[in-house]
Amino acid sequence: MKLSEIVENPDNPQEITDAAFDKIVRFVRKNPLGLTADRIAYVNDHPAGKRVVMQGNKRLRALKLIYGETAEVPDEWFQDVTAMSEDQRNEFVVVATVNDGTSA
Repeated sequence: MKLSEIVENPDNPQEITDAAFDKIVRFVRKNPLGLTADRIAYVNDHPAGKRVVMQGNKRLRALKLIYGETAEVPDEWFQDVTAMSEDQRNEFVVVATVNDGTSA
């Protein structure tokens, strides 16, 4: 997947400190294959267009920092959850906010 084809969720309420983001960047650099186990979930039908992250915004941001906006990375690092209902998506996002983005 090309990183330029997927964007962070503009509705994501979660903020992150620089120190916490640095932790995620270090984690992704050290364990890129961990993204296969804890994939970044996205949908294709978000009003923001393109593929929009439902879970994994910080990891996506780390990937773009590490590899560059136009890099292509393994499809296995992502999961299309477009088939989920709106309620399922909302629950998915709430549960994901508890995670700091570094557990696989």
